Amino acid sequence: MKAQNVLLIAFGAAVLWVGWGNAFGLLWPGGHPCGVSSPEGLHLDSTLQLVYVNPQCPVVVYDYAWLAFLSLSAVGLTAIIGGRYQMKQTAGQTD
Repeated sequence: MKAQNVLLIAFGAAVLWVGWGNAFGLLWPGGHPCGVSSPEGLHLDSTLQLVYVNPQCPVVVYDYAWLAFLSLSAVGLTAIIGGRYQMKQTAGQTD
């Protein structure tokens, strides 16, 4: 049972790695408008983090960026909190 909880916490951390890694550009876009006609859209970069902002034009936030960010945040945090809660429950039962 402890291994399941550790895996759940690790899964949550991995989801947060993907979702939060490049969120800084989403939260504070900067720069000047730069007529990008067809941005790539949401994609994973070389470090397996989700890219929310067009690198050539930081003020262009990809479609569904906030939805993806909030969804990944909810899944990751729920997994970590649930795993820690279950770990505490099983530790309390064995005492």
